[in-house]
Amino acid sequence: CSFTVTVVDNQPPAITCPANITVNAAPGVCTSNVTFTVTATDNCGSASVVSVPASGFAFPVGTTTVNSTADDGHGNTSQCSFTVTVVDNQPPAITCPANITVNAADGGCTSNVTFSVTATDNCGSASVVSVPASGFAFPVGSTTVNSTANDGHGNTSQCSFMVTVLDITPPSVIAGTIAACYTNQAAAEAAAKAATTVHDLCDTNPSVTASTVGSCSATITVTATDASGNYASVQYHTQIMSPPVFGTITAIQNAANVKDCHATTVQGTVNISVQASDACGLLGQPGISLVNGLVTETATFDSDSPTGTFNYHWNVTPATSNGTWTVTITASDSCQSASTSFNLCMNSAQLSGQVQLEGFVGTGTIPLHTRTVTFVATDGPGTNANVLKIWTVALSNVSGDTFAYTLSDAPAGTLGLSAKTDWTLRSKV
Repeated sequence: CSFTVTVVDNQPPAITCPANITVNAAPGVCTSNVTFTVTATDNCGSASVVSVPASGFAFPVGTTTVNSTADDGHGNTSQCSFTVTVVDNQPPAITCPANITVNAADGGCTSNVTFSVTATDNCGSASVVSVPASGFAFPVGSTTVNSTANDGHGNTSQCSFMVTVLDITPPSVIAGTIAACYTNQAAAEAAAKAATTVHDLCDTNPSVTASTVGSCSATITVTATDASGNYASVQYHTQIMSPPVFGTITAIQNAANVKDCHATTVQGTVNISVQASDACGLLGQPGISLVNGLVTETATFDSDSPTGTFNYHWNVTPATSNGTWTVTITASDSCQSASTSFNLCMNSAQLSGQVQLEGFVGTGTIPLHTRTVTFVATDGPGTNANVLKIWTVALSNVSGDTFAYTLSDAPAGTLGLSAKTDWTLRSKV
């Protein structure tokens, strides 16, 4: 008899997968060719191994499960699996445009600037975000645009550029009104700046400056300049004058200096001389007024000789009030006036006339010969009259033996006047 013995292999092969694999994508692409080894042993010899995907496959970015199967050829199989993770660690390539310069839109202080920022990535496209965005109303000045590209895999790239908006519109400058005259340049320029209305679209506080050419006929230019250097100007015409100035002033009567009461002013003519000038020219000759209480008189202009010296006269009569007269001199130019004053001490109560010193003829004519004469005022004629005042004066002869006299401050009630020469004390008068 015979029979068969059948030995059955029912033991699956032993399969071994590698640990999970993580690699970076190859440069410039979105995959990585990953190789690996899966091993298998079998009790009946070798076993074949098939992996899906196979070793060397171009694995895409992300995680891929590899399933491996070992087959011993006897109907026994074993499986194992592992993951292959391909990481995209390459940032996108971003390209910003060159710096952009544009003018502000007409009538405004901004410009809607459009631009394009591009990006490429090894794994497809990348999104780009720019701050400020394209089309933004960029203000006057320079604004930095920061752009970021994101590939969606956690990789970013940045670039930046500048958008400059130029203000090319000058300020609006409107002239106002200033005075016709000023005493100094600073005051004139301040007034011109204050009178000027300035407005600028893009600068809330443009600078305002003033410059002046000339003085007696001055041109003031007011210029407004904005922060971008744009400017506009207006002009004003005025006069900048210093007040008239006075030089030497004299008041002479009978060769005596009567100014400020150096000598008493008596009846007769007071000659007043005034030196006055003005950088821009006087408006005619100065005026002279004389005031004593409620009484006001004026001096009469005689001449301007030499030029700049103005000569006047004032006649003192018996009716002229005694006391202190204030003499005010006022000189004017086309803008302003200046005044100065002095005093005259008046005593117009006088006795005047001529006396003849009998038989005396002076010698010499320059100066005229003089004699000292004593005059006596009395309250009546005759030897019983009372003496009211005595004057002793030096007289110069007018012609031959005749002398002129003026006696000031004659007392009230004077009815008699006698004279005698001190050198004889006799009435040879």
